[in-house]
Amino acid sequence: MSAILQSLGVLDKKAVEKLREYLQIPSVHPNVNYESCIKFLEEYARDLGLTVQVYRNVQVTKPVAIFKWEGKEVGLQSILLNGHMDVVPVYEEKWTRLPFGAEIDDAGNIYGRGAQDMKTVSIMYLEAIRRLKLNGVQPKRTIYVSFVPDEEHGEPGLESFVTTEAFRQMNVGFGLDEGDPSPGDHYVAYYGEKACWQFTIHCPGQTGHASRILKDTAAEKVRLLIDRFSDYRRSEEKKLEDNPKLKHWDVTSVNLTQLGGGVQPNVVPEELTLTYDVRISPNTNVADFEAKINRWCKEAGERVWLEYHSKEPQRSVTRLETCPYWFALKKVANKRNVKLQEEVCVGATDIRFLRGMGIPGVGLSPLRHTKPLAHDHDECINVRQFLEGIQFYYDLFPELAIIVEMLPTLNDSDALAVENFREYLRIPSVHPNINYDKCVSFLERQAKSIGLDFAVHRITPEKPMVILTWPGHEPALPTILLNSHMDVVPVFEDKWTHGPFAAEMDEKGDIYARGAQDTKCGGIQYLEAIRRLKAGGAQPKRTVHVSFAAEEEIGGLQGMKDFVKMDEFRKLNVGFAIDEGIGAVGDTLKVFYGEKKNWKFNVHCTGDTGHGAGLLENTAGEKVQAIVDRFYTFREQQEQIQEKTKAAVTSVNLTVIQGGVQHNVIPSEFVLTFDTRVPFEQSQEFEAKVMRWCKEAGDGVWIEDLIKDQVIPNTVLGDTNAFWTAFKSTLNQL
Repeated sequence: MSAILQSLGVLDKKAVEKLREYLQIPSVHPNVNYESCIKFLEEYARDLGLTVQVYRNVQVTKPVAIFKWEGKEVGLQSILLNGHMDVVPVYEEKWTRLPFGAEIDDAGNIYGRGAQDMKTVSIMYLEAIRRLKLNGVQPKRTIYVSFVPDEEHGEPGLESFVTTEAFRQMNVGFGLDEGDPSPGDHYVAYYGEKACWQFTIHCPGQTGHASRILKDTAAEKVRLLIDRFSDYRRSEEKKLEDNPKLKHWDVTSVNLTQLGGGVQPNVVPEELTLTYDVRISPNTNVADFEAKINRWCKEAGERVWLEYHSKEPQRSVTRLETCPYWFALKKVANKRNVKLQEEVCVGATDIRFLRGMGIPGVGLSPLRHTKPLAHDHDECINVRQFLEGIQFYYDLFPELAIIVEMLPTLNDSDALAVENFREYLRIPSVHPNINYDKCVSFLERQAKSIGLDFAVHRITPEKPMVILTWPGHEPALPTILLNSHMDVVPVFEDKWTHGPFAAEMDEKGDIYARGAQDTKCGGIQYLEAIRRLKAGGAQPKRTVHVSFAAEEEIGGLQGMKDFVKMDEFRKLNVGFAIDEGIGAVGDTLKVFYGEKKNWKFNVHCTGDTGHGAGLLENTAGEKVQAIVDRFYTFREQQEQIQEKTKAAVTSVNLTVIQGGVQHNVIPSEFVLTFDTRVPFEQSQEFEAKVMRWCKEAGDGVWIEDLIKDQVIPNTVLGDTNAFWTAFKSTLNQL
């Protein structure tokens, strides 16, 4: 017995034995006999204490076996863990081990056809369930494990079963299937697949002696078609070369796999055939691609025709950003310090049939540090990676089973809105020294996709004001301006539990990022509302402008504060504007009809300098004490007013302190920075107080204004304001 096996515990040893027993069943194409697999699985189910049902809906010789681990709440949608029983043919003379011997070497490698594709994963499912059951676990939702035929041959297996009443009764909400092993330190997670098209193009033509130059020959047609397909293939390759951010699944692959025709060297053939394998990217328009192929065939000449062997529909990918089961996968992977690498599968697995029914699914084989050998000679899996995969599923299945569908099933419009919001949040437009170019490019793409006019006005070359415009059918009317800002405040990244610019979303649907509340959400809400209105055929009576401003977080200088003075703003003819507010904890939304005066200033406290051992008079430190005492006595008074009444109060906060050269030198100056927000009716009184406090602190104390807004009257609310009436009416309807 291998030293590896001798070192294993009872459960691990049993798992290895079950894997080897399954690998020793030669369920190999062509003409697979599945009865040995079914017998093995029925015995396995009894061993685990699970029920198993065998369905033979399509053909008696093509069985589907379904294990059932019943959950506590049978009304919840279930989890389906899918695997296939069949394996591809072997060239036995190329193997160094028996392909169905399941031999294990001294390094712990188990050799057998299906070791990677995909009998190992199926045994991982069942052995994880064994361990959970032994520990008294019963899942919240039912978990099914399916074993299907003919995945490797493209014949009806799971594809047919998902159309049955038996499958409908299973009420599947999420599926897992095979992925690919990873030679690195990560797991590959497939959230979609390319559509597989395989076809033969028949090129008939004039036949005759090969010494003559005949017209309308099959070879001429073949040449044109090879040129067209090769040119297209090269254009897809160039996309990858020109854009390093693209992945191989972002383009369509085209490969000439077979050539046929001809009877002997001196006879011009009456027909030549070309066979292509094409894997269509989710980003490729299938209808356009098919039209292109048909056009090429027509250009090639008369009587050229297509014979399809496989013509998969283009199925939607699983939207990971809105899938709570994906969050469970990520949670377990993070716990186990394993990265999940998200990809689109270039091949085809059975999970596509679930996606085709709108059921989210992920293809994942939890095998890392493993050379991919699916369909290759000496296919093998290491015992350590096999056991690690069982532990991964042991941690994962309870997490999947307790998922509550806290996020509603998102329709396409909602999913697009979430995707756009998260993309915007990932742009680090953070102070200081912001480069707004990525924001501008993002907004330009949004304008094109919605069908809005787009303009950029530059307060300075680096400070853009972006305006997207939805023209009204009475453009002379005063317009509506929906404003938000692109900039966000700095972050202390070590204090965040999520990347501040990763826009990660947890299982509750919370999206984490700087700007999520202030105020990138508002900008996207504007645009997505307009997108839906336009899709419904609406056009406003008056023009609507959506503005994205720079530098709001530092007072609007070189942003909206300067833009409103420009002729470009005057031409917008704004009659009413909406801007950010603040999120509400309860059901009541806060509506701001005015703002406090924003007054930020430095208080310079100068004084005599000298050695730190002395007791000098007229020092900057004494003046700082006087200033801080007066400001914070006033602040305490404002806090008391706020606690007792709903009256508007002035906020005062000391935000920056500067000064000093070294620890034993009394400085010549300290500078205190205050951020104050003053109700406009208290503005003159508060400013007089500040000047009096500075005078009382001593000579050499002076104010340096950083931001000092003008006193702006509040917006009048009531029936005289038609915009407010419409605004309030809509809120009341909510």
